[in-house]
Amino acid sequence: MSDERRDVVEEYRSARGFYESLTNRLRILVEDLLAGEGKEVVQIEARAKDVESFAEKLSRRGKNYEDPLRQITDLVGIRVITYYREDVETVGKVVEENFDIDYGNSQNKAELLDPDRFGYSSVHFVASLKSDRCALGEWKAYSGIKFEIQIRTALQHAWAAVNHKVDYKSANELPAPLQRQLYRLSALFEMADEEFSRIRESAEKITSDYVKDVQSGKAEIPLDTASLIALLGESTEMQELRRELLLAGAALKESEVSPERTQTDRADLVRALRALGAESVTEAERYFIDNKDCLLNATDIVTKAWTSEDFDADAPITFPDALLQLILAEQNVDRDTFADYYKEDLYPHFKKIRDRIFPSGKDASTSGGKGASTPGGKGASAPRRKGAPTRRQPTQRQPN
Repeated sequence: MSDERRDVVEEYRSARGFYESLTNRLRILVEDLLAGEGKEVVQIEARAKDVESFAEKLSRRGKNYEDPLRQITDLVGIRVITYYREDVETVGKVVEENFDIDYGNSQNKAELLDPDRFGYSSVHFVASLKSDRCALGEWKAYSGIKFEIQIRTALQHAWAAVNHKVDYKSANELPAPLQRQLYRLSALFEMADEEFSRIRESAEKITSDYVKDVQSGKAEIPLDTASLIALLGESTEMQELRRELLLAGAALKESEVSPERTQTDRADLVRALRALGAESVTEAERYFIDNKDCLLNATDIVTKAWTSEDFDADAPITFPDALLQLILAEQNVDRDTFADYYKEDLYPHFKKIRDRIFPSGKDASTSGGKGASTPGGKGASAPRRKGAPTRRQPTQRQPN
């Protein structure tokens, strides 16, 4: 390495803290921008190029930089990993609207793959901050600095990780048998990405059809998480129950709860209702109608702390989570059944509040519709959510 190149490397080493600061700020900014647009993604990765990678890039053949710290555009990199292929485009629009894009150096690498290349890659934007953001004091120091924002699906990300380990840029560099294997694997990844998008479209259509069925009063709609969404959103009785819970002080704020947590809450509620004998939307709604007064008497279960430590009474929960808590109280479940849904060590606190609400010790067998059993009865095989509330920390949920 020449003395001049070594000096540049040392200059970057000294300045790397500055680029790490920009990296952290950009990650938070991109998270906020996507959240503001209601865009759900798998994760957002961010990194400042390490010194060794910077030195290696300077030494590549054909790379001559007059001002490397300005000309190298990936000293800071943000990677957004999406669930579906169509999300790559929608996230890209958010990026284009909020940053200045160097289109001459940006590219959709998937469109550049030749027939002799295997795999597919992400959309790469070379970007910089817009002038109005640079006018803000906290961003002023980063004016004019270029960085890279990559957007790819989870499957594209998986392929890229494996492909990086294989370390061949072109299939022609591989022995023929391996070429064939990689071509086939690449096709499977791409087909899987397309199929996930189709499944998403089908799921959205099913939910939409369920909404129409509930609105039209169709009787026998199978109870599942999709039909539950329609029931909770369209049923007058369920909306009235939601309003009563809000008036009682329940922090029903679904927009502040993660999608994964929300889906788990729905699945658990469906599991509990099925254990009570409700196999259709009509039967589920009938359970809530028949037991409405008793359930509303149990609102302290939702609005009061189960334990005095580490609990925020205003922490957001979902409507399905609140309904599940009411069911467990109304059914006077035992410790084992409770532990199918929440941390077992919270049961004494739950039981204490429950017994204060129903001092006579209501028998679980006295309600719940046909063939009622406790919500954790036989056949309850949906994912279990031990560790929801310490109560309501989704990261504390633990598998069995």
